[in-house]
Amino acid sequence: MIVGSVDRTILYRSTDANRLEHARVRLSEAGGIAEGTIIGLFADRPLRVRHEYTCDSRWHIRNASIEVVADERALLALAADEDGIWRRVDGGNLDVPVYNCFDIAVALTPLPIALTLRRLDLRPREAAIVNVVNVEIPSLDVRIIEHRYTALEAEAGSRCYRLENFDSGERSLITLDADGVVATYESAFARLWPSV
Repeated sequence: MIVGSVDRTILYRSTDANRLEHARVRLSEAGGIAEGTIIGLFADRPLRVRHEYTCDSRWHIRNASIEVVADERALLALAADEDGIWRRVDGGNLDVPVYNCFDIAVALTPLPIALTLRRLDLRPREAAIVNVVNVEIPSLDVRIIEHRYTALEAEAGSRCYRLENFDSGERSLITLDADGVVATYESAFARLWPSV
């Protein structure tokens, strides 16, 4: 299990080199906050995304806020209760009901994955299938997808996982550093700072 407090600033680059993300992760036994700003190009258009997630002491994500500035500005703020039932903070309706869901995935960032893996606390060769609130960028459309995480043999000072996205068919290897922060995300993100 990953224990101890973490307060880290990280710089990620998309593997297509079109976007950078400045992120900060603050975690403790009481829960945590992960936030970031992404700038660059998406579908050949300039884009800025600001996003933030808070989680409780069980690593259930309880709040998410995503702001996209592209051709127009759009904001999505979500909150989840103890049963994993999600709602829009502004009182609007989600396109699909979201319940029994404690994790989120947002296109263009690896940040929420570290919170999910901390919650799952998988041992080598263990696997878990989880429902995930998936937020598309730039549309901010919300839907439920399933991810399977499999813990691989740990290497010195890091933990490795295989992510399988049943919706898109993606299969990627993800490595967390000793603090439980995403160090590598095969095919999607590379960490520029601190170096891996």
